[in-house]
Amino acid sequence: MPEPVSRQLDFLTGALLLLCLPLLLWQGSPVNQIEIPLPAFLSMHSVLEMISVVISGLIFFIAFGTRDTERSIRVVILGCFFLATAILDTLHTLSYGGMPDLISPNTPDKMIGFWLVARISAGLGLLAYAIWPHTRPVTALWRFSLLAGALAVVALVAWVIVFHASSLPAMYVAGQGLTTLKVAFEWGIVGLYLVAAALIYRRRHDIAHFDARSLMLGLLIMAAGELFFTLYVQVSSTANLLGHVYKVIAYGFLCRAIFAEAIREPFSQIKQLNQAVERERDFATGLVDTAPVIILLLDTRGMIQHVNPYFERLTGYALAEIQGKEWFATFIPARDQERIRALFQQSTHETPVRGNVNPIVIRSGEEREIEWNDQPLRDAKGAITGLLAIGLDVTGQRKMEVELRQAYGENQAVTQAVHDILYMLDESGRLIWWNQQLETITGLGPDILKGMPGVEFFVEADRAVVAHALGQALVSGYGETEARLITRNGPVGYHYNGVLVHDAQGKIIGMAGVGRDISERLESLEALQRSERELKALNESLEARVDARTAELSAAREEAERANAAKSEFLSRMSHELRTPLNAILGFGKLLETDPAHPLTAMQADHVHEILHGGKHLLALVNEVLDLARIESGRLDVSMETVAVEPLIEACMAQIRPLAVQRGISMTLETHTPCTVQADFTRLQQVLLNLLSNAVKYNREGGTVRLHCVASGVQHVRISVQDSGFGIAAESLPRLFKPFERLESAYQGIEGTGIGVALAKKLVEAMHGEIGLHSVPGEGSTFWFELPLGASAPNAPEDTPAAASTSAAPAVAGDRRRLLYVEDNPANLRLVEKILAKRQDIDFIAAASGEAWLNLAIQAHPDLILLNIDLPGIDGNQMLRQFKANPATRDIRVVAVAANAMPRDIARGMAAGFFDYLAKPLDVRKFIDLLDRAMKDNTETLR
Repeated sequence: MPEPVSRQLDFLTGALLLLCLPLLLWQGSPVNQIEIPLPAFLSMHSVLEMISVVISGLIFFIAFGTRDTERSIRVVILGCFFLATAILDTLHTLSYGGMPDLISPNTPDKMIGFWLVARISAGLGLLAYAIWPHTRPVTALWRFSLLAGALAVVALVAWVIVFHASSLPAMYVAGQGLTTLKVAFEWGIVGLYLVAAALIYRRRHDIAHFDARSLMLGLLIMAAGELFFTLYVQVSSTANLLGHVYKVIAYGFLCRAIFAEAIREPFSQIKQLNQAVERERDFATGLVDTAPVIILLLDTRGMIQHVNPYFERLTGYALAEIQGKEWFATFIPARDQERIRALFQQSTHETPVRGNVNPIVIRSGEEREIEWNDQPLRDAKGAITGLLAIGLDVTGQRKMEVELRQAYGENQAVTQAVHDILYMLDESGRLIWWNQQLETITGLGPDILKGMPGVEFFVEADRAVVAHALGQALVSGYGETEARLITRNGPVGYHYNGVLVHDAQGKIIGMAGVGRDISERLESLEALQRSERELKALNESLEARVDARTAELSAAREEAERANAAKSEFLSRMSHELRTPLNAILGFGKLLETDPAHPLTAMQADHVHEILHGGKHLLALVNEVLDLARIESGRLDVSMETVAVEPLIEACMAQIRPLAVQRGISMTLETHTPCTVQADFTRLQQVLLNLLSNAVKYNREGGTVRLHCVASGVQHVRISVQDSGFGIAAESLPRLFKPFERLESAYQGIEGTGIGVALAKKLVEAMHGEIGLHSVPGEGSTFWFELPLGASAPNAPEDTPAAASTSAAPAVAGDRRRLLYVEDNPANLRLVEKILAKRQDIDFIAAASGEAWLNLAIQAHPDLILLNIDLPGIDGNQMLRQFKANPATRDIRVVAVAANAMPRDIARGMAAGFFDYLAKPLDVRKFIDLLDRAMKDNTETLR
């Protein structure tokens, strides 16, 4: 049942049941019962009862008489009970007081008797339908036996009520109303209806032919209506009439459940059949329109009636152009028309032609080969009315067959010419085909070879191996083996491959294979095995020697590691020992040079300048030696990033320009493309400064230095430094990039260490680059290096030290600050004390040992501490952790001072928690800037 209809029925039932309650309460009092005039009541009663009788009759005819092959016994029982109900309701109507006497005088008890039996009959019929299992259809004998039984029971009941009503218990007393027995019967009928409704609801999924929901709702309304028949006092009262109204409404639900569903179902099936026919028709039409075959319809004279779209696409003719034209004259070549006409007559008068192939001519003039299958069309009387021809375009297939026959001939020639044995065995393993090579090798003729078992071609000792390979092929479809073939010259080794051959149905029909002479390979294999045995012996000897050599190399490696560790320790100690005195030399020299209170004479200033110059040269030498040593030991760390070259070159030029100006040397930069490289910013700056300083140092007075940055290929950038100096002789070039080699410049009075260019080469190579030189003696040199191309938009580089401002804001005037310097070297203490003597805002406190500085820091609580982390007997990083763990000193900033300037030492110090890291020798300007920054930041933090 459609969902909207189901909701409407539920709503109607609920409304009727809800309305029933106030009606029952209203009619429950005899005072409220209105007595209807008997003639009017009889008219309404007769109409309502006839409606019920008609519906009961329809239920009988649907359940008993229509589509009997689909009715089970429970449906037949339902029909028989409702036939009895219809008869009894008719007798009830005729027995009513005021109606003509039905055989015997009509009395209320007679009328009520027929009423009660009819209600019981309807309830039992529905109860039986709900209880009885769904079984296969019953036979006609069973149906008519049940019908006869129902009629017999009705006749018996009618005889008793009509002729013996006076002997039955009283159901109605005039002036008093219904008896207790009558009321009890009505309540029993109500219970019967409710039980039937509950069972139908429970078994609703087993009810196939009727609407179970309408049946159940009808029973509920019947039960509600039956309650009115327990209340009336007068037989023509409104209570009696309301009960009949509810009964008719309930029967309407039964009519919908049984009759309407039974009528609707055939129409629904017809609609479904029509839809199925339409689908089949659409499928057939689609098949005709889309099938990749010709569909041609001719009448009995050979006139074209219809063609499908595939024919139109193939021939280039539309149906409208050729409809009604003769097929043979339009499409069949003249040479073939007579034969095709004869075949057409055969198909339309005798036996349909199947598999005929003939050409047709299409619009372009090309002939297409078509394979036809004919089927005559007949009318209802069996007379042939036309011919349906299905055609398959086999033009490509025919062409392929020709090509295959040609290829077969060529393959035959090839198989006979090859030096391998080609063969085919049948399913029993006997030879059925072979090429000429087998006859040539074995010396056997076709008469002997034909049918010869395959295993008999091999020496006796190898036949089991061959039989095993054949069995393997039967299991897996492929087999191979090596065996000795009996030839006219004796046994010869052959390698065989075989695959199973199947027919179109997948049945094994034999094995095809190839045999190849491997005698040379076997001889080579034997020689190889001999060589392997010799090689094994040699290998064992070699392994013993390798083991011994490995032990020597392991000892050498351990020795090298010890030497490398000693070298690292030496470098660290050398850095410390060299930087410590340089700290005093450069520091005091700078103080002498810049002391405004004690200005130097010209000669003294010149001497101090030479001291500072020598110290800086020695410091540069120390740094370059350490860098070169780090590179050679593999411990140089580079941080690759995208670097904008042009601003970096300009910064380096600014740093070198004072030296160039002194000698009248001009410097220019030319860039032809946005220059960005992948490099370590600091190391790239170091390379550029080295090459620029060399270009100025080894140039002529008033010379030129030109820098170029251009693309080199797709993935690299070339940076070149060109000078106008004296150039380098070709024989000296191999020595150029070796450390401590200074070539001719050593004799020209120009300072140098011979390390710079060698260090530059190592740094460029560490950044995945390449460096080179082009020099012309007397004209100058061009140093160049290439680095990988960087991203197009690098981050702006940080200012180089030369370009960056080294000044810092001075401490706030009037604020006194304390600085504690922990140092065991008196010269270093005096240097810092002298530097700070110019600062009236800083109090200097010194501690000469690591043991005393912690207590001194707690007592004096300085604003900044300089800690020499190289003090003997202490670990500077460990002391800093103790210092930071003390609540009284954890907020004081500590700067590390050390001669160890290697990057890993600086990184370790910063990670330990130092505010900054100063490497000896101290740069006075940087030291002053650090003091101002630390003091200022600390002041702002405290505020």
